[in-house]
Amino acid sequence: MIVTKMATIVSHELKNSLSTIMGLIRSGGVEEKKLNHEIKRMLEFLDRISLFTRPIKVKNELICLNYLILDVLQDFRTATETVLEFNSSDELRITTDPVILEHILKNIIKNSIDALDGRGKIQIDLEKKPEKVSISIADDGPGIPPEDLKKIFQPFYTTKPDGTGLGLAIVKRFSEAIGAEVSVSSKPGRGTRFILELPNV
Repeated sequence: MIVTKMATIVSHELKNSLSTIMGLIRSGGVEEKKLNHEIKRMLEFLDRISLFTRPIKVKNELICLNYLILDVLQDFRTATETVLEFNSSDELRITTDPVILEHILKNIIKNSIDALDGRGKIQIDLEKKPEKVSISIADDGPGIPPEDLKKIFQPFYTTKPDGTGLGLAIVKRFSEAIGAEVSVSSKPGRGTRFILELPNV
C-alpha cells in the first residue's frame, strides 16, 4: 500500500515539476529564478524520498549538543527572517549519531519556519533530565488543528500546497533509529512545540 502511494506521489511531483520547467523553456522568456526554484524543489523532493526509504546506519560518537544545535541554527539564520533563539544552562555531551540528529533538528525547524512563513520566533531549549536530554523547539505560529495533529508524523500527510508529507515522517523514523522519542503539542493560534528526548548516555 505505502509503496503504491509512494510511486503515485513521486510520479505526480516529478511530472508537475518537469511540466513547469518545460513550460518555462517553451515560453522563450525563461526566468532563471523560477527555473532554479523548480529544479531545487524537485531535487529536495528526491532527496527526501531517498532519506525516507534507504536503510539507516547509525554511527554513534560523543558530541556536544550545544555546538551541534548552534551549527544548525547558523545555517537557518542566513536564509530566514524568523528569530531563532537558543537557551541552555549547561554544556551537554551525549553519545549519538550527529548526522542523523542534525537531519531531525533541521526538519523540525524547517517545518516551524514554513508555518511562520519566514517570520515570528522559534525558541529552542536544551535541558538535562535524570536519564534523558530534552530538546524543545517551540514556535509562536498559527498552531495545528487537533485533526491534523494526530496525523502529523504519518508518511505523505501534509496540509501544505507544495508539501511532500515526508519531513516529519523522516523525523519520526530517524528518532526511533537513535533511540529518541519525539512528540508534539499545539493549540490553534498559540503555536506549536516539538520535544525530542534523547538517551543521556
